[in-house]
Amino acid sequence: MTAPLHTGTTISHYRILSRLGAGGMGEVYLAQDTKPILHKIATAEAAAPSVLRPELPREFDLVIEHTLAKDRERRYRSASELAETLRTVTRSA
Repeated sequence: MTAPLHTGTTISHYRILSRLGAGGMGEVYLAQDTKPILHKIATAEAAAPSVLRPELPREFDLVIEHTLAKDRERRYRSASELAETLRTVTRSA
């Protein structure tokens, strides 16, 4: 049997907050993920390029939004589809 973990102990990227209990399968702890940035990256929407570069056309924002979509079905199906869209946007700019 191993010694119980103490509050504040870090295992991998989890910090132990408290012991919840113990049973036949072992001990259960409440822990906090110390890498919240991974969650933020996975769930946050990217800022539109025109926010950083106001001279960029709105169409370019839409291309980037489509390219970075979290939902795979909303993304371009191929690099050639993306390239064609970029050609169209740059011709109209």
